[in-house]
Formats: sequence, C-alpha cells, structure tokens
Amino acid sequence: MKGYWLIVGTEISDQEAQAGYARLWRPIGEKYQARSNPMKQPPLVKEARDAGRVVVEFPSLEMAKACYDYPA
Repeated sequence: MKGYWLIVGTEISDQEAQAGYARLWRPIGEKYQARSNPMKQPPLVKEARDAGRVVVEFPSLEMAKACYDYPA
C-alpha cells in the first residue's frame, strides 16, 4: 500500500527561502522515492480554505513514516 503526505500551507511569501528548502528536500525525497503532486486532480480539502496543498506519494506507508522521521 502506498503512503501519502498531505501538506496544507499558506501562500509562500519568501521565494528565496522556499527555493533553499526545495534544494534541501530534493535528496531526501529521492532517498525515499517521494513524488510530489502525483495526482491529476488535487484532493478536495473542505476545512482549509484558501490554503495551498501539496500531495507527496511514497511507495509504502513505511517509507512515508521513515521519511517524516528522518533527522535531516
């Protein structure tokens, strides 16, 4: 069974900081075979209006948990 993260956040106000975060995330995501926004249609989120959403898919729930717990 695949594992997923649903990340709900607000509008990005610091593009430079976001780019730095993306650089740090890339090798971790590759290590855990994460795919960002793999769905053709974004999920419907009823309670978080006006919020950005990112779906991250992993090959398994165990890999999703391990990635979340990864100290880096």
